[in-house]
Amino acid sequence: MKEIIDGFLKFQRDVFPERAALFKRLATSQSPTALFVTCSDSRFVPEMVTQREPGDIFVIRNAGNIVPSYGGEPEGVSATVEYAVAVLGVTDIVICGHSDCGAMTAIATHKDLKHLPAVERWLRHADAAAAINDAHEHASPAFPQTCATPAMSPDRLRCS
Repeated sequence: MKEIIDGFLKFQRDVFPERAALFKRLATSQSPTALFVTCSDSRFVPEMVTQREPGDIFVIRNAGNIVPSYGGEPEGVSATVEYAVAVLGVTDIVICGHSDCGAMTAIATHKDLKHLPAVERWLRHADAAAAINDAHEHASPAFPQTCATPAMSPDRLRCS
């Protein structure tokens, strides 16, 4: 925790003053052009790999970069997609996986996650994509090592 607090204090002391104009503008509004859905994995930093500034991309992070079906139960991902599209006016939605994703490995290998009930329930949102992958003759043998793009048609990402 000390390292996190020290990092925050360094940000306040060194970074914030140098970028004061940017942060002043961002304090009153944001206008990202893209919604970026990615994994919670701490090794992946969306703003770093896309070389975007604060305020440029609206980010959703969750285990496995999963976008559940829209509707039904209230979902944080659906609410965030809806807000990004309807209120912020984002024009692009990016779903970005990464190699060696633990969530995708668990889905692809049908790993028993009973000891992690919340994770097990969350990963159920990818059952349809996993079934499609399993059903294809050419199912990717590399699927467990990579985050495959979930089977998601564009109309399932639209908020109507």
